[in-house]
Amino acid sequence: MLCVGLVVANAASLQVQSGTLGAQVSDHPCSGTAAATAATGSGTRYSPVSIITVPSGCAGKELFLTLLNGSTVLRSGTANVAGSGATTVTFTGTYTATSSLTVQAVVDGWNLPTTWTFTPPVSYPICQVYRLVGGVETARPGSTCTVTGLTVDSYWGTVGSRMANVSIAFSYSGATYPDYFKFTVDMTTATGLPAGWNWATSGTKGGNLVLSPSYQCSRLPILAGSSDPGWGPTNGFQFQIVEKRAGQTVTCAG
Repeated sequence: MLCVGLVVANAASLQVQSGTLGAQVSDHPCSGTAAATAATGSGTRYSPVSIITVPSGCAGKELFLTLLNGSTVLRSGTANVAGSGATTVTFTGTYTATSSLTVQAVVDGWNLPTTWTFTPPVSYPICQVYRLVGGVETARPGSTCTVTGLTVDSYWGTVGSRMANVSIAFSYSGATYPDYFKFTVDMTTATGLPAGWNWATSGTKGGNLVLSPSYQCSRLPILAGSSDPGWGPTNGFQFQIVEKRAGQTVTCAG
């Protein structure tokens, strides 16, 4: 005697009807591809994941999401897909976000292909060795420089209109004359910076800092500049910052 059992699967169900074996195929409730990224955190430490795009038809359905580093499960959680906008999947604890993580998502029991994107934040300070060759700025492979100090040596004036002398220090390897250093620093990390400095109105002034003509004061407190190309490698120099650039002759544009 032939016995046929009942088998149930996501993609199809097999049913016995009048002694015959038939296949009943169901459709994916929201086929397509979703996109995910890190949410709520800073640097590389984050807690939930944000599903920033979801195929139509997923709204209101239960989503189970797993975040992996290779084959290692970092975090997993569930959420109901939002009717519009991003869906946040909350995890217990935090995870380290990198661009190489992968996501596995299941909606109402169906696999939902999901891409992962994450751009690591820029970490300051940055320093690179360059040389002018035929008037063209050229990177110097094999030569390195490091910002070893950023210090407010002194400041004066009233709050909102203060000025300060700043020192920047470098170490380097392989750089020779006429190499020079291009750098980017976060001025909020300067040792000795007075509390409450207003960067929205600030500018740079005087000293030995070289800025490109396109550098805007509005980029502060992120400062991008170079040492004087005519000096050769340097252990450091001074420049000034002003808290109220209006009415001042500043070296940054805008």
